[in-house]
Amino acid sequence: MVSHAYDRIADSYDEDWCGLYAESRRRAVGQIVAVLSDALDLDVADLAVGTGNTLDALYRRLSLCTATGFDVSTGMLRKAFGKLPKRTRLIHDSAANVEDHLAPASLDLVLCHFLLRYLEPQVVLSRAYRLLKPGGYFSLVTSTQRSLLETYTGRFEKTGRLLGVRAQIAKGGNPLDHASSIEMLQQYGIEIITDNLYREGVTFRSFDDVRAWAFESGWAAEFFGQRPSLRTGFTWTAFALAEVLMRPLYPVHATSEISIVLGRKPS
Repeated sequence: MVSHAYDRIADSYDEDWCGLYAESRRRAVGQIVAVLSDALDLDVADLAVGTGNTLDALYRRLSLCTATGFDVSTGMLRKAFGKLPKRTRLIHDSAANVEDHLAPASLDLVLCHFLLRYLEPQVVLSRAYRLLKPGGYFSLVTSTQRSLLETYTGRFEKTGRLLGVRAQIAKGGNPLDHASSIEMLQQYGIEIITDNLYREGVTFRSFDDVRAWAFESGWAAEFFGQRPSLRTGFTWTAFALAEVLMRPLYPVHATSEISIVLGRKPS
């Protein structure tokens, strides 16, 4: 399961290779604060709370009444528990089951950050829409398929082909590109308030960089999470073999593309 992969890296997750998460979070939080800075007693849910960084940023800049965070990884929730105010409700469950825990039309803001890799968009968006109050906001942050595919071209093409990267990326729920992110939200009745395409050049100087990026993008956790047999020591043997094969390739230059959109449920 994906939870196993994230349990394993929970303690190092906040190292944030290349700062991609930190900058994505800064932009997403900026979008939210721009429209909700004067609002009081907001009810918020983070559908993939991870180690709690986004909720922590919102606690510091907004007036929150209730905050609920979901995650399938106990390791990530443990980190979030040590970081967030004790009144935060942290739930070990999939975002697919959020309606088992929260009432319809009860939320002012729903966060969906780096989650579409693991759940079909229709599952996430339909549930989020029902949970939002009329006029409530939906914050989406997601890597695009174009970004993930661009990384596995050039010098990484052969290793990507060996590991079946392209086929695996196509299975995920990531939108094809930034325009697709916007269209996807609009299809579910969400009005677009503001959007931002974050493109950042990155350089892989070692296999450690590749491994860090693979987990941040969601590809590695999904790839190994769908293959229970690879959750044993063979997983890390495979990583070691890939490290040897890729050693002559560095440095490798690529581009990360992250779609950041704030929408609203019509009043």
